Amino acid sequence: MNISFAVVDTSSHLVTPTELLADTVKRSPAAILFYLYDSLCEIASIPRRLPTTWTLRNGSHGHHGDNGIQTSFEDVVEVDARRLAKDCLQVLGQEMGVSR
Repeated sequence: MNISFAVVDTSSHLVTPTELLADTVKRSPAAILFYLYDSLCEIASIPRRLPTTWTLRNGSHGHHGDNGIQTSFEDVVEVDARRLAKDCLQVLGQEMGVSR
């Protein structure tokens, strides 16, 4: 049995920090958030109260009963655009390795 290994030099491909960050953005599971970064920053910094909506916690879909979906009050949370934008920015920070 003959086993061989190839060494790939990626240093010539990704020379600058900008290129490295761009490559990270393309490979990230949260890549779409990088493209929305400017808009997320604007939404997160709006000083006034924003409209809110109610949604199911953690994307759960509730329990299916005879009359449709039934949920308990503990499964529902109120969110606004600013909070959602801040949450997205935290995910971006984690992807980039700069979050707390």
